Amino acid sequence: MREPDRGDWVERMARLAGWLGFNAVSVRWRLERWRQRSHSARAQAREKIDHLAYEHKVCPRCGRIHDRQQKICSGCGARLGGRSSQVLQRIGLSLPRALSVSSVLGLLIVVVYARLVLAEGGPDAIWSLSVGTLYAHGGHFAPAVRAGEWWRLGTAIFLHAGIWHLGFNLFALSQIGPHVEEVFGPGRMLLFFMLTGLLASLGSDLLGLEGIGIGASGAVMGLCGLSAGWGQRRGGSVGLQVRNLMLKWAVYTLVFGLLIGADHAAHFFGFASGGLIGFAFRPESLQRSQRKWVLAAQLALGAAAALTFCVLCLVPPAGVHASPFEPRDENPYAELLEICELEHQGRISEAVARYRAQLTGLDTTAPGPEELRAACRWLEEQKERCRAFRVGGLEAIAAPPALPRDERGRLEMERQIRSMCDYLGE
Repeated sequence: MREPDRGDWVERMARLAGWLGFNAVSVRWRLERWRQRSHSARAQAREKIDHLAYEHKVCPRCGRIHDRQQKICSGCGARLGGRSSQVLQRIGLSLPRALSVSSVLGLLIVVVYARLVLAEGGPDAIWSLSVGTLYAHGGHFAPAVRAGEWWRLGTAIFLHAGIWHLGFNLFALSQIGPHVEEVFGPGRMLLFFMLTGLLASLGSDLLGLEGIGIGASGAVMGLCGLSAGWGQRRGGSVGLQVRNLMLKWAVYTLVFGLLIGADHAAHFFGFASGGLIGFAFRPESLQRSQRKWVLAAQLALGAAAALTFCVLCLVPPAGVHASPFEPRDENPYAELLEICELEHQGRISEAVARYRAQLTGLDTTAPGPEELRAACRWLEEQKERCRAFRVGGLEAIAAPPALPRDERGRLEMERQIRSMCDYLGE
């Protein structure tokens, strides 16, 4: 520490502290340390400003320095970009080229979102899409996947619930995608995007996804994991810089997912699958290939998968299972109400015949009088629940542990029960 100057503000504060009964030496030491940290922070800020104003270009892949007029790295052949792209890279952002895999993927995602907005209609559709529309156009729903609609694992990558969900994933893709393309090449970037996106959906399915799974964030997390694993194994300043950047974006994605209630299982499996691939292979074997036929094959395979799933989003296959998330226009209890009225009147044979006809096509044995009586008892129980709900609300029909903790969940539960009670006439 430098010798104290009697006219210095630190010394004046130390003397004042001693006069007030504090330890003057301790106060002087703390203030001096604070001043040194302040000077260091200002010096680092000046260095960052100087770095942004640096005229030469730095290769984003190998770190070599080139003249400002250079367009291609002399060491690894990577594109150096213009002045604006260099400045963005130095503050941790990227500007994808107009014709790149990242920009084309973003365009496909926007086209799919626009198609769903038109399908739903209404002035509010551009801000938020209904669960029914997302399901109808390929949202990941575990029971439907197990029923044979496997393509939902891929179509879910291109679907987004609202404008904020869409905007964040497009921004994340625009920042992460260019880095991945520079290291692995456009063909492998697209291939890994689709592969890790599918693995993210599959992992979420295996962990018991509830509701609809959608969004490109699982695939984006896959690219983060891939680059982080590659950077960790490659080592050096460039490898560790890539690893740290991707870990940062993974944290951003997780935080945003917490805010919107995203499918965290898909995020985890996307990042984990990409990380395993990136770390398991030698860094040189994962980097962009110099063989043109390999580049063309990878690009063709990834493009075929992306375009196939996009088309399935735009034009869903015929015979898609009916959505379990939207109420039907007709009363779903009307037939059972009439059948139970017949049973109440003692017309058992007629009631059983109609009950059997109602269940035709379902995987169940032919019901008899006992099954019919059980169904009618269930219907009466629901009517009693409705009468209790009308008087005492949710607390009258469900114990506190079964009630949603958030206000949105409670409102949705009330909506569903009120809709059922309206159908039952209670």
